[in-house]
Amino acid sequence: MSKKKRSKSRRKKTSSKGKQTGKPLQKSTNRSIWSWFRDGYKGIVVISVLVSLIGFVFLVYPRLTIAPGTTAVKLNPFYTPFILSNDGYLPIREIEFTCGLGGVTLRNSKQPTFKNFGVQIADTGIPSLNASESTSIEFNRIFNQKMPIASANIEVFVSYKPFLVPFRISKSQGFKTMLNYNGELVWIPAAGSNMQ
Repeated sequence: MSKKKRSKSRRKKTSSKGKQTGKPLQKSTNRSIWSWFRDGYKGIVVISVLVSLIGFVFLVYPRLTIAPGTTAVKLNPFYTPFILSNDGYLPIREIEFTCGLGGVTLRNSKQPTFKNFGVQIADTGIPSLNASESTSIEFNRIFNQKMPIASANIEVFVSYKPFLVPFRISKSQGFKTMLNYNGELVWIPAAGSNMQ
């Protein structure tokens, strides 16, 4: 009888231990689910903040392009206006622009006739330029001599204040001439600075 009682007591102890160990396992499972949900929620918040910041930068970041317009005088590209286009989503203001002359080679001349000749500063700037808006600027006074030109290169400098930004941003673009199939001397973008 004593052996049976001992075996029964052992069974009760083991069963009670199983019951006691079952509860902590359930709690740990609940905790792991909650921590996973909490960490996932934090990750979603962080990703949302990053996406919002990237979208804000993409919205505010200015995009100003400088491109030559239609040729006005066949062999004098300095009468060709340049087009400033605001390709960003917000307006820009207090636009100032200048043009530096890198060099001009006249026809029947192999060497540059004028090199680093001067810089034309605009008399008046442009107060503002709205999104998707364009305007034309001219630099015909930088080289107004009536002589046929063989080649030339210039550098256009533009500075402006973007919307919601207190400081100015500067941009420069070099251009050189090319004779097109119509016999017109036109401006094309040049890599690097021509003012050297």
